[in-house]
Amino acid sequence: MRAIDTALGFLLCYSPPFIARWIVRCASQTYLIRLCNRVEKKKNAMPSPQARYSSAGLSLPYGYLFMEYIFRQTLEQLDATAGDNSVSKSLTNRVTKVVAHLQETEVEDVHLWPLHRDLCRRNIIAMDDENRPSANPSNPSNSNSISNSKCHTDCTDRKLCLVDWGHAALLPRVFKLQRRK
Repeated sequence: MRAIDTALGFLLCYSPPFIARWIVRCASQTYLIRLCNRVEKKKNAMPSPQARYSSAGLSLPYGYLFMEYIFRQTLEQLDATAGDNSVSKSLTNRVTKVVAHLQETEVEDVHLWPLHRDLCRRNIIAMDDENRPSANPSNPSNSNSISNSKCHTDCTDRKLCLVDWGHAALLPRVFKLQRRK
C-alpha cells in the first residue's frame, strides 16, 4: 500500500493540474483522507481561497477554474504609502525565503507539492493580525470561509502568504472527504 501512496503522491506532485485532478477523482477515498491528514500535519500548510471547476460543456483538459476573491492591499498601494520601494525590497527577500523553504519541504521523505512556479503579484497575499488571509472589510465573517487550496506562509512572522493556484482545483474534494470522516 505504501508503494501505491508513493506513486500517487509522485503523480500528484509532478503532473499537470488537469491530470492531477483526474487522479484525485479516481483515487480511493482512503488514500485521499491519508493525503489530507499528511497535508494537515505540515506546519506550513494553511487554508486558502475556495476554487470551483466548470467544464462548461467542454471535454477535459478544457474548462474554467473559478477562485474566490480575497480583498487585500496590493503591492502598489503598499509602496505608495511607503514613499519608496523599501516595501518591495522587503517583500522580495521574504518571498525568496518562502520559496527556499518550499524546496526543502518533504513529507515522509517525498516532496508532496511542486516548487512554486508562478511568483506574480496575484499569488502573494498579506495576512491580517490573526494570521489569516485578509478578507473583505465590509464582511469580516467571510474570512473564515477561506479554504481548499495550497498556501505557504512567511516563516518569520507569518504576515506574508504565497498561494499556489495551480493546485487549487485538486483539494476541495479531498477536504470535503476529510470533514465527513
